[in-house]
Amino acid sequence: MNKTIVEIFKIDKVGKGIAVKILFVFLVMLRICVNLFPIGDSNFDPLISFYNDFIENPNMVYSADFDPTLPISMGNLLYIFSLLLVDFSFICGYFIYVGMMIRSMRIAGGKLRPISVSSLILRLFVLTAVAFICYFPAYVAILLLYFFIIFIIIFPWLFMFPACYLSGDSGFFMSIAETFRKSKGYYVVNVRNLAIIMLASMLLQLVSLGIGGINEAVGVVLDAFISVFTMFCIARYSCLIYNVMILSRRRVIHINR
Repeated sequence: MNKTIVEIFKIDKVGKGIAVKILFVFLVMLRICVNLFPIGDSNFDPLISFYNDFIENPNMVYSADFDPTLPISMGNLLYIFSLLLVDFSFICGYFIYVGMMIRSMRIAGGKLRPISVSSLILRLFVLTAVAFICYFPAYVAILLLYFFIIFIIIFPWLFMFPACYLSGDSGFFMSIAETFRKSKGYYVVNVRNLAIIMLASMLLQLVSLGIGGINEAVGVVLDAFISVFTMFCIARYSCLIYNVMILSRRRVIHINR
């Protein structure tokens, strides 16, 4: 497993690495552009002022001249939408990375049958479509405290689902059950390794935040780089640990026979 921890950070080791590098650069540039050249209006001072006034005086809602309309413009909404779209693009990037790596590992390993390119593209389309439908409701739910806690608890299982589905081993709904079944005995290991990735990411984010205070543009570039790198590390780990689960389970079945 120590070898697995080291391998987590070798994000370009997928096939020849060209497709991953292109995807990496695209997502980094996308995050940089939305931060340095925001679409819409990123000024939320009127909304923040309204919120502060309400916190200081909740009884203002009973005032005759109280205007219940939130001071948020179409430009603000467009800016929020652009951020959500970039975040969704990151999710799609996660799926693409997992799909490419699972297939690449199986071609190189020769022990497990790789999914065909056409089937992989179809499954990526299905997964992206489902994610698009669930994205906004899930995003809002996770912002709520209790849902966020639930999300933290189930994430060590949830992040494995794309690897299970995009490997071609199971159908969409069966992959949900298979993810939990194959993860049995690996939950604590997954929590530990994900914690290592996130801790390293947080430390780097603190560095980028400090640099951003000195030079905003450099801070934005570093933040984008760290965000995409962290996402690819998690995607890579899901593929590595899924492969370990499959092979270990096959060994157990073989021994029992």
